[in-house]
Amino acid sequence: MHHTGLDLSLTGTGIAHLQTGPDGPTITTRTITSSGRKTDTLPMRADRLRRIRNAILDHTRDADLVALEAPAYAANVGSVWDRAGLWWLVVQGLDQLRIPYVAIPPTTVKKFATDKGNADKTAVAAGMTRLWGDHASPQDDNQFDALALATMAAVHTDFRALAPVTILERHKLAASGITWPALNPGQVRA
Repeated sequence: MHHTGLDLSLTGTGIAHLQTGPDGPTITTRTITSSGRKTDTLPMRADRLRRIRNAILDHTRDADLVALEAPAYAANVGSVWDRAGLWWLVVQGLDQLRIPYVAIPPTTVKKFATDKGNADKTAVAAGMTRLWGDHASPQDDNQFDALALATMAAVHTDFRALAPVTILERHKLAASGITWPALNPGQVRA
């Protein structure tokens, strides 16, 4: 099964692909970068959002389940409208492609990765490194966040397929608190 985690950002969107199969899990990560200026016109900003969305969707087409970080509503910094626009463009695109997706609150992602809902990005990276060891090698905080999201999706569908990685009860508990989308029959193993 192919799980994709998305940590959406205007400047560096983290993407993690976690595929489970008979030979164990395989992980790939990448970051989609973009830059804009405060002086950009509305058409320039709209074009930038479309380019980011298209790049993200190009990397999710094979996913069986996409887990994306839900908006941090309390974070009112930077280009809040552009970030919200990107989030909805990606959700709409996943919907049009008929790829099952779920939005996971940032505090739940942090709790999953670190056992603390208020952890910083360094702690999330450390938690994912402890969990995956040499099986994954994300290059930046965005990729570590995306890996946490993809791992949560894999824990939901079949945590046993993640062996030799040890999934703890706290991981299962964090993933169980999410309202997951319906998947095709046979995609979820309790």
